[in-house]
Amino acid sequence: MLENVLLSALRIIPPETLYYEKYQGTSVNEIGLNIPTYSAPLEIKGSIQYHISEKMYQAYGLDLNKNYALVDIPANVLGIQSGNKTPDRLTFHGKNWIVVKCNNWFIYNGWVKLVVVEQKDYSGEVNDY
Repeated sequence: MLENVLLSALRIIPPETLYYEKYQGTSVNEIGLNIPTYSAPLEIKGSIQYHISEKMYQAYGLDLNKNYALVDIPANVLGIQSGNKTPDRLTFHGKNWIVVKCNNWFIYNGWVKLVVVEQKDYSGEVNDY
């Protein structure tokens, strides 16, 4: 395996703390609605970028009215494009974020690049992205 590029970069770029929660399934709440359940939050260090290029918005069909971020983390995360109806989520900067796109290099180099949307902007519809 090659050296982990992300961990090398985080020696130069100050890492940020994020909390990763893996989607576990659904449970029924007290009023009978199915709600997603997640694993206990796992603290990880990563890189967060709020600037997303216009090309990326076009390529991924992102909605300009929603709040997105790019995240690089050393974790094997799944998003909606992997067939999950409910993707994994992250918490950082006081907000919950849903993984909508994952470029997964985890098996090759131990990290992933994610496009995440703020949970308030997530509709749960796979076709929205």
